[in-house]
Amino acid sequence: MKIKFDFLKKSSTLGTVLLFCSVVAAAVLVIYFLTATATTKLNENDQKQQKAISRDSSLIAGQDIAIFGQGNDLIRHDSIIVALEEQVVSLESGLSITETKNSRLQNRVYNLEVDMGKLLVHKPKPNGKIPVITNNPDDEEEEEEEEEEEEEEEEEEE
Repeated sequence: MKIKFDFLKKSSTLGTVLLFCSVVAAAVLVIYFLTATATTKLNENDQKQQKAISRDSSLIAGQDIAIFGQGNDLIRHDSIIVALEEQVVSLESGLSITETKNSRLQNRVYNLEVDMGKLLVHKPKPNGKIPVITNNPDDEEEEEEEEEEEEEEEEEEE
C-alpha cells in the first residue's frame, strides 16, 4: 500500500505540474493570437488612413498628390475629375496632381490653385483657359456668367 500511495502522490504532483504548464501555454497562445489580430487590424486601419490622406482637405501647399486608377481617381483628358472636389474650399494653393496612365506610361502634372473658394486646375489647353471646379452649385451659375462675360470681352478685344 505504501508503494501505491507514493505513486499516487507522485502522479498527482506530476499532474498538477502538467496542468499548470498547459494553462500557461494556453494563456500564451491566447495572448499571441490577440496581439496578432490587433496588429493586423491596426495595419488595415493605417492603410485606410493613408488612402484617406491623399484625399484629405488638410493638405499643405506645395504637396504633390499622385492619383492612380479610373473614374473619380483619375484626371481625364476631356473632363477634369478630381477626387478632392468635395473639399475644394479648404484646399490651399500650390497643390499639384500627377496623372498617371499605365497604358500610355506617361505622367502629366496639373497645378491646383484655390481662389475665393474655387479650385483652379492649370491644365495645358489649346485655348489657354483654366478649368474651374467648385463644390457649390450656386457658384457654377456664377461661373457660367463670368465665362460668358470673359468670352464677350475677348470678342470685343479681337
